[in-house]
Amino acid sequence: MSGVGLIVLTKLLVPLLGPSGFLSSFDPVLAASPIIVAFAVSLVIGLVAGGYPAWRAAQLNPIEGASLRVVACLPKSDGACQLPGGLG
Repeated sequence: MSGVGLIVLTKLLVPLLGPSGFLSSFDPVLAASPIIVAFAVSLVIGLVAGGYPAWRAAQLNPIEGASLRVVACLPKSDGACQLPGGLG
């Protein structure tokens, strides 16, 4: 949406620069089709980037999914689990 705002702002500010200059004949056009295409592409990318990992996680057995976290733990001398980077 910031791109749409930038176009509208440009359309309002260009006439204030005066009748002469390289921007005097510049007339930005705000068409609906590029906005719709950009929205559709970002929607598809968002659904794939969020939906595919969620779908894969839904296919896992909950016990196996929980055990995948344990693999990331580093065993301490007392047998407890310590997360990498000292987080646990």
